[in-house]
Amino acid sequence: MFLTIVSFFLLLGLLIFFHELGHYLVARRNGIEVEE
Repeated sequence: MFLTIVSFFLLLGLLIFFHELGHYLVARRNGIEVEE
């Protein structure tokens, strides 16, 4: 059960990271100013 919870949050974190990375890359490609 503990491993399932840890895996869930780890996966969720990775999904959010890649989702935000996608936004960042699209914004860069379209010439939008991106704050670090």
